[in-house]
Amino acid sequence: MLDGARANGLTIDTDEASAVFELKPNVMAPLTNQDIDTEKSFFGALLDKLPGAPRKPGPLSMTEVSEIAKLRWAEDSTYRPETLCNVAHELDAFASRLADSQRASSLGEGDDRRFYTVQQGDNLGAIAKAQYGDADLHRTLFLVNRALSLHPDEIFPGQELTIPSKEKIVEIEARSRKGS
Repeated sequence: MLDGARANGLTIDTDEASAVFELKPNVMAPLTNQDIDTEKSFFGALLDKLPGAPRKPGPLSMTEVSEIAKLRWAEDSTYRPETLCNVAHELDAFASRLADSQRASSLGEGDDRRFYTVQQGDNLGAIAKAQYGDADLHRTLFLVNRALSLHPDEIFPGQELTIPSKEKIVEIEARSRKGS
């Protein structure tokens, strides 16, 4: 969201007291279409006259599928748009890996876990380095906290991360390496 605002030329107040750091996107919020009474362009009107086939063939590889679409595919078995048929097998594999990571996340539960509140300027590598002495454990820390973010670089001040014990994070890391 912030990257999009910057890309469109908006200046963002990044002072420590700025309300921008209180933004916590809900990526699972339902999207709704709005009917806007506007006149269609010539090209738009022409496209409406074409047969009902999808206007675009859809993605041909997973790199062309948005993170939101991947997550919806994994979590909502009724979400199967025709345009994703070219990558359905890969999306099913993604859903399986996500389920595995959610099981890994549940491994982070227990009496030996702590919590860490994300501060402005934090990233998972720095947090893993501070908590475990090894920045390379940032991927596993992401797996444990997967429900909070779609991407490891998108954590926000105020989020509460689960910090499993060193023994537990090493166990999760070993399991995730076996699965890949």
